[in-house]
Amino acid sequence: MFSSEAERVYYTDQSLSVSHGQQGSVDGGSAIADGRLSNDQVQGRFRQFLKQWTTKETYIYVETLRANYAKGKYFVEVDVSHLQMFDEDIYALLIANPAKYIALLEDAAKEVLDFTTNKKDIHDVQVHLAGFGRVSTLRGLESRDISKLVNIPGIVVGATRTKSKVHRMAIMCRSCNDVRYMYAPSGMGNAQVPRICVSSANTDARMQGAPGCPLDPYIVLTEHSTFIDEQYLKLQERPEDVPTGDMPRHLSCCVDRYLTDQVQPGSRVMLTGIYCMNESAPAKRSADRFAKSFAYLRVLGIAHEGDGASTSFSAEDEQELLELSRMPNLYQTLANSIAPRIWGHDDIKKAIACLMFGGSRKLLPDGMRLRGDINVLLLGDPSVAKSQFLKFVEQVAPVAVYTSGKGSSAAGLTASVIRDASTNEFHLEAGALVLADGGVVCIDEFDKMNEIDRVAIHEAMEQQTISIAKAGITTILNSRTSILAAANPQYGRYDTERSAAENISLQSTILSRFDMIFVILDTHDRESDARVSQFVINVHMQNNMMAVEDAALIPIETIKKYVGFCRQRAHPRLSPDACLTLRNHYVNIRSGMARTRKETGDAPIPITVRQLEAIVRISESLARMELCPQANAAHVAEAIRLFKVSTVQAGNTGSIVQGAGADEFRVLVQRAEDFIRARVPISHRVGREALRQQYLKALNVDSYAPFTKAIEVMTQRQEVRVENQGRNIHRVR
Repeated sequence: MFSSEAERVYYTDQSLSVSHGQQGSVDGGSAIADGRLSNDQVQGRFRQFLKQWTTKETYIYVETLRANYAKGKYFVEVDVSHLQMFDEDIYALLIANPAKYIALLEDAAKEVLDFTTNKKDIHDVQVHLAGFGRVSTLRGLESRDISKLVNIPGIVVGATRTKSKVHRMAIMCRSCNDVRYMYAPSGMGNAQVPRICVSSANTDARMQGAPGCPLDPYIVLTEHSTFIDEQYLKLQERPEDVPTGDMPRHLSCCVDRYLTDQVQPGSRVMLTGIYCMNESAPAKRSADRFAKSFAYLRVLGIAHEGDGASTSFSAEDEQELLELSRMPNLYQTLANSIAPRIWGHDDIKKAIACLMFGGSRKLLPDGMRLRGDINVLLLGDPSVAKSQFLKFVEQVAPVAVYTSGKGSSAAGLTASVIRDASTNEFHLEAGALVLADGGVVCIDEFDKMNEIDRVAIHEAMEQQTISIAKAGITTILNSRTSILAAANPQYGRYDTERSAAENISLQSTILSRFDMIFVILDTHDRESDARVSQFVINVHMQNNMMAVEDAALIPIETIKKYVGFCRQRAHPRLSPDACLTLRNHYVNIRSGMARTRKETGDAPIPITVRQLEAIVRISESLARMELCPQANAAHVAEAIRLFKVSTVQAGNTGSIVQGAGADEFRVLVQRAEDFIRARVPISHRVGREALRQQYLKALNVDSYAPFTKAIEVMTQRQEVRVENQGRNIHRVR
């Protein structure tokens, strides 16, 4: 019965979830009989199921109860599909009214434990549900699902601290010393203490006109009450389930007893529970005096989804994917299928393919973990399709989160500590790197990030964990993700007259954490520009030639499925021949970088043991791509080639490869820049020819080529602007 006045609203799922009488009320009342089966009959069948169900000639539920009891843990996990095969009627009752029948199932489990252990004092047994086949989504939950059993996948983004909740509350009247026991409803409901004494003596006194016991006479006897652990979770939609342009939806969840402290922020889970409604008290300063209802999930079972790619594959899917792994030239076909609407960049596409498949994670005997995920940095001029690569990976990777560096903070990328407004308690909320655990994080405009925020992801990129020590919360979260980042050079465009170290504004501490670094230049070449323009026009026209090329590519959905399949099935290691090849190559690269440092005084990109491990990861990803158990010498050779055309070449891009005399010319260009800055104040204009003559006379040089190059470089950096058809120079900054 519902009322909009001061009365509270009670729901079926809250009032029937404890076996000892009706919840939220004083002890008393009789069992409610079902239309076909009484509660005693249902409980008897539950007992038969727990005692008689066998798997491989083992009474699994009886044995599980005994094993958990020996550890001091009073719970048992029941596979709902087993119950369905054992007794279809009982299964139907549990699905139709889970709040009522889960209590009967727990009573039956307690009786079975009592029968098998012959102990006098047996604790209440909690039943965890698993194996419920019907999977819903947060967006698919409707009003008809209220009080029904649902199965919801998602990511836990927030978890409160475990707290105590009264389960059986003892209350005593201060006037007549009458003692009563009340059971709190399961879920988010709390026991309501009566405002008047309900003892028979008080009732008789009031009927006779005597004053009786006063209003609000009850006090709680804590020492005679029983308590259980309770925790609240915040479940968010998986990124792959959120439609483009929509905000991810959230659902509050309540776990209790042995289900508490089973997950942490960032965990991918499948929650089985009862979709419930609860009332929230109106805010103190709110004009609305009525309580408001909100939906939540009373969790009855938790299944962890490992590695972010826990999709189950049918026999047909497995056969199709195994045939794909045997495709000749699979590596090149996969590379061609990555961002097919982007012309060229073949090596970048191969590197992105390696990033999506990843290497093998390793656990050393001393407990240290070595990451298998690959990090890639795309550094280059504007309009070279860096962001398009990131958007494509977000679409194809089984788990992916896209973010922009300028709009991302350290807390948004890692984790934040939030204060609950209702309880004033702190709890953790996961950031992008934690939400993408087991997947890929795409960070655009990486160079625009605040330096302090960028330092915050150092630990996540190498150790793949995020350590939190804030507001009394000290914990470590997993962030086993690959990072694909895109950045612009320090001066907006890559200045080939400067060294790589001058063009790359990122610190070496973060550069060394990238396995592959690609420098993408917007070069001006007539033939290349003609091919690119024709390709772009074909894309916009969607002509038949593009359709023929698409037929030879692997569809996006198939790539997504194949990546998840390979990450589940293949965990390759290096073969002995591959190890020897790799060792010799690493020694040669280190020697070359030492020579560069000696000749130029600086090595722009450090080559350390991290880069050796990077080649190992790339080799393993190439083997995983083909479902090979070992990475052979051919895989290592391709990994070395990719490393050379990316990170090593990035360190050599710029004036240090311009040939003899390049260093002297660069010095002259720098002197010309200093001269222009000294002679032209900010916001002033001068004639170009007059300034050039002053340059030749002041520096006593014969050639004005350094002056011309200095104007070009400063224009690219937007320090100066050439006006009036090249006749004037305007100093901007």
